[in-house]
Amino acid sequence: MRSSDVDVLQRLQPLDILFAVVWAGIVGWGLQTGVVRQLGMLVGVYGGALIAGSVYRQGGALLALGFGNQDQPQLEFWAYVAIFVVLFSVIGVIMWRSYPASRVSRGFGTDNMLGAALGAIWGVLLLIELLTILRFYAAVPWKGQETTQLGVLRQIQLSQVAPTLEVVVSPLWQIMVPWFPAPVNPRL
Repeated sequence: MRSSDVDVLQRLQPLDILFAVVWAGIVGWGLQTGVVRQLGMLVGVYGGALIAGSVYRQGGALLALGFGNQDQPQLEFWAYVAIFVVLFSVIGVIMWRSYPASRVSRGFGTDNMLGAALGAIWGVLLLIELLTILRFYAAVPWKGQETTQLGVLRQIQLSQVAPTLEVVVSPLWQIMVPWFPAPVNPRL
């Protein structure tokens, strides 16, 4: 190993390693399961982000009816996360239940390769969404969570993956930007 390789590895943050493992797992899962299920997961990630980004303020207002207005920013954060998780999970469960009928062929072939490609795409979208959730958490004024928020923000700032998502896969980043919550800047 050259010293430049070691330098790159030493700059990796735990967030980078987690994102790399999650993305590689999704691509491997796509290779195994095929294109139809991965297309459903792509719809799930994008649909969950779209709906969550569109209605999180209303969800926060709804939660404020039960918990009070004093914590409105935190309630909007929880509404955003809950809406995304619920929609993504519902679509994921639907895809799991339809799995026996979703394979194009029984053998390994084009279906698997296309599944891996779609897995790579929705995996990147999921990483962008997870990064957005972390950035939203760090941006929300939250009494008693300042230290944790600063730690999360520092991980994002030192991350090698976060700017890669913004620059290298810019088209995917750009399709997610309209659904970012208001406190999250479209640029890192």
